[in-house]
Amino acid sequence: MTEDNSTRKVSDPSEKADTGTNNERSTKILTSIDFDENDTRWGTARFNRRNVLELRVQETEVRFVFMHDEAQQIAVGRADPDNGINPEVDLNKVNGLERGVSREHARVDMGENGTLVLIDLGSRNGTFLNGQQLTPQQGRVLRDGDDILFGQVPVRVSFMARTR
Repeated sequence: MTEDNSTRKVSDPSEKADTGTNNERSTKILTSIDFDENDTRWGTARFNRRNVLELRVQETEVRFVFMHDEAQQIAVGRADPDNGINPEVDLNKVNGLERGVSREHARVDMGENGTLVLIDLGSRNGTFLNGQQLTPQQGRVLRDGDDILFGQVPVRVSFMARTR
């Protein structure tokens, strides 16, 4: 049996990985540049003060935009002023009632480490994240580029760089 010297384990995080041609299978050591908060990449789950959250109803011009401080808790549903229900994302604007949106359909909460968490509130017609139905009251992390379906209302999630 021959020994394969083409890969090596790095035991000390301060060591640099060998970048030679014999090191094709080594795991890349990530540096702080790999987590640059100034650059929002598609698919990222990090939402920070340099970003704004945009929830855009697909196939329409309707969009809901939230600054970091406004995104601590965002209610999604249909407004019903008689019962004191006024969600920040009011899908009455896109015929939410006819499209199966509950008055108190879902919520987006700020989670740990700057993530946004989507929670279905037990809605009648469900909330789907990238085609998968959410279990009521169980949060799922939102990522830039995700697609949400509230009842039959499709929404695209975007973390955009904040303009000054």
